[in-house]
Amino acid sequence: MMMLITMKSTVLLSVFTVLATWAGLLEAHPLGDTSDASKLSSDYSLPDLINTRKVPNNWQTGEQASLEEGRIVLTSNQNSKGSLWLKQGFDLKDSFTMEWTFRSVGYSGQTDGGISFWFVQDSNIPRDKQLYNGPVNYDGLQLLVDNNGPLGPTLRGQLNDGQKPVDKTKIYDQSFASCLMGYQDSSVPSEV
Repeated sequence: MMMLITMKSTVLLSVFTVLATWAGLLEAHPLGDTSDASKLSSDYSLPDLINTRKVPNNWQTGEQASLEEGRIVLTSNQNSKGSLWLKQGFDLKDSFTMEWTFRSVGYSGQTDGGISFWFVQDSNIPRDKQLYNGPVNYDGLQLLVDNNGPLGPTLRGQLNDGQKPVDKTKIYDQSFASCLMGYQDSSVPSEV
């Protein structure tokens, strides 16, 4: 008796699946263009730097940053600083995807610096650049890659609500997440 009930429910489920598919109610794969390229916004992406002679107008370089051979070089030599900031705000809405590719060449070991990716509430380019060339007091997210952590080179996430500044000397204790990441003097780019 139990077997018959199971078989009937399976048959009913199969009939429902066929009818739902025929009626267009069940969709195993989304329709339309779902490629990454269709989702990229030229306002926020830097996909084709090799074919351009200057940084796009909606981005601003700071300090010694420059465009060289299709790459944005933030620090061309030791003890230099560089930054790249989006000039206008970006509404994150419900969700977003970020892809960050970078390379650190020509130096390995501990330094006073690192590289950060910032998502901050204030749409203005920060004047305060004391925290890895970004603001110490911000409302948002900082992704920090550096070689000074207690376990070695890491990628760390810092959240701040703008109520108090982030203390650089305590940054490793205030991270909400971290992972080891060997990035210095690598023959291949790192990607986050």
